[in-house]
Amino acid sequence: MSDLDEVLTKIGFTEDEFKVYEVVVAFNFRTIGQISSYTNMDISNVKHACESLISKNFMKKIVHKSPEAAVYIPLTPKIAITANVSQNLSTKLEKLSSQVNELWNEAQSNID
Repeated sequence: MSDLDEVLTKIGFTEDEFKVYEVVVAFNFRTIGQISSYTNMDISNVKHACESLISKNFMKKIVHKSPEAAVYIPLTPKIAITANVSQNLSTKLEKLSSQVNELWNEAQSNID
């Protein structure tokens, strides 16, 4: 398992997302049909994985003349992973801040 494989697994990529992302990163851009051919995945599964990767900011969809002719391009893995980690840390810090505030307020009310 490569370092990239390990990182993508740790951040929660599904098997389909991993296959799709690996192909798009290797070729810099691909259509749904091309991705399906390289991964031996059903078109609908490829579309679902692509949409998921777009929502996670790991890929972009470029529409040319028609949506069927769209190509998918990867974001640089380092940039995408950094953004993902940053978002996860931000969410965790918000939760931690809320918990600290609750504990502080509880301690203040016990002192009074």
